[in-house]
Amino acid sequence: GEFYAGDTATWAQAVECYEEARQRGKKEATFPLAKAYLFGQGVKEDAKKGFAYAKEAADNEDVQSCMLVGYCYENGVGTVRDEQKAFEYYQHSATQDNPKGLYCLAACYLNGTGITRDTQKGQELMNESAQLGCIEAQDFLEEQERERQRKAQEEARARQYARSHTYMECTKCHGRGTI
Repeated sequence: GEFYAGDTATWAQAVECYEEARQRGKKEATFPLAKAYLFGQGVKEDAKKGFAYAKEAADNEDVQSCMLVGYCYENGVGTVRDEQKAFEYYQHSATQDNPKGLYCLAACYLNGTGITRDTQKGQELMNESAQLGCIEAQDFLEEQERERQRKAQEEARARQYARSHTYMECTKCHGRGTI
């Protein structure tokens, strides 16, 4: 399976290998099957079958699968949308220092997905995820910093405009003796 997985022309062969390995008791073959069926890699896309494989792997403590099941619940892919369950699966994935799982959990806290919104907790988790190397978390934090800088510049321009506008108005008023 691993040999074929990197070659898009042979995804169908990879799926066959993963199916065979899974039937021989290789639990680690279940996650690639979940991805194949969820995203139509080498097989016809089948979200329900993909979700079932992901859930099976997650129930066997596969961290990546926990994150994938969370994604499925959050977006209603192959199952009924359930934000609470999405949060729980992301949380399970994150407890094992999975950078992407931490990122997804941070997003839940920041957006109030499956849990009461808590921006402080979300920010802490996002920072932790970025420190562990999650590119999505790093990108999020960079964008957040750019937005903070943009707002600071806008506020500075607004203050400058208000000062200069007020001074000009006062000059006009003083010139007419109306202050």
